[in-house]
Amino acid sequence: MDIGCLIHLRFLSLRKCSRISEIPGQIRKLQHLQTLDLTFTGIKRLPGTIARLRQLVHLLIPQGVQLPVGIGNMESLEELYWFDVKMIFREVVLQLGNMTKLKDVTIN
Repeated sequence: MDIGCLIHLRFLSLRKCSRISEIPGQIRKLQHLQTLDLTFTGIKRLPGTIARLRQLVHLLIPQGVQLPVGIGNMESLEELYWFDVKMIFREVVLQLGNMTKLKDVTIN
């Protein structure tokens, strides 16, 4: 099944799906997605296409995941969980200033 067909999906939890090591490219089609829970998966970095999820409010990621350049385009984001400062680039830190709705950030 192509996850991109679920265009009205609002909540997607892959929590504890440890065999998942990367996010499918079709996820960029989920334009109404508000919550994405990737905690306790095998994902090590987020693709730049994740920034296309403009409606995303809650992004929960495993410890040690690399945030992509372009994350600052996610202006609806209110929660960023398990953000690891050792795993980001300077450009990403600067882009966090664009995320004016960000209320809850869990930093490791």
